[in-house]
Amino acid sequence: MTGQSHGDSPRRGGFTLIELMVSIVILVLIVLIMTTVVDVASKTSVTAGKAMDLESEVRLVFDRLAQDLGQAVARPDVDWNLKKNPGASDEIGFWAQTRGYAGNRTLSSVNFRVGAGTNGLPELNRAAKGLGWDDMVLGVEPDPGNPKTLPQPGPDDYQLLGDQVFRMETCNLLEDGSLSTTYYNPSLKNSLIASRKPLVSDDSAAGYKVGSWWTFNQTHFVCKDATAGRAVWEKLAPVQNVRALVVGLAVLDRRTRILLTKPQMDDLAGRLADAVDGQDILTAWKPVSANPAALNSIHPLASQTVRFYQRYFPLP
Repeated sequence: MTGQSHGDSPRRGGFTLIELMVSIVILVLIVLIMTTVVDVASKTSVTAGKAMDLESEVRLVFDRLAQDLGQAVARPDVDWNLKKNPGASDEIGFWAQTRGYAGNRTLSSVNFRVGAGTNGLPELNRAAKGLGWDDMVLGVEPDPGNPKTLPQPGPDDYQLLGDQVFRMETCNLLEDGSLSTTYYNPSLKNSLIASRKPLVSDDSAAGYKVGSWWTFNQTHFVCKDATAGRAVWEKLAPVQNVRALVVGLAVLDRRTRILLTKPQMDDLAGRLADAVDGQDILTAWKPVSANPAALNSIHPLASQTVRFYQRYFPLP
């Protein structure tokens, strides 16, 4: 009779302790990986959302400016305000055939500036002060940096246009293709406080070139031909020598702005250099845009979300 050996009994079902520990470790690793993926995706989504929001606002601002400049009064004898403010945001002002907020008038003094918002932080504002054609002074010799006849809106006349814009800088593309912070090319010989009108002898032999500027008794002339003994000077309003207005905007998203104080925002705006002759705005701001980590001393998020934009706007 053959007996059954109890030592050869089959193994009972279940997992060993080692198998359970391995399973738990694998499960924990899967959870950690999924958490990391979700966290990265969430941060990427937030960053992309901020960028899209910034670009949407900048596009709105540039489109508004393009529309207003497209309706600017195309006369050489009316005032413009292309005011440079060293160390701060510049200002833009001009007459435009667009509807203002005062009644149904279709002629306005349109102005753009960066001012303090309700929370004290900088924001881009626009004012379109409705006026009549009888309010426009014609026949002036306009100085874009010192407008005397363009009505200036009051502080309460401005309306919010871009709450994420904290700096606006401008320069001019001149008719000779050069970039300048004023209406003439400073790299050429110019006579800005002359005691007489230019003559045919004010030519290349005297150091003048095509594009040279001459101002006598608030009347402006530009050299069209510098041939020796036959120089040709043409009377021209300063704004007529500007082919396009170059506008640069520096923006910071809303979520980061609320974390910064006014002194921090002022510090951020102050680190952006003023435009200089011969360069566009983005080139002037390249020391900051090429090294955003330098902004970490203001706030760690500032370097991640600050953006810079630029556009050329042809003048009528």
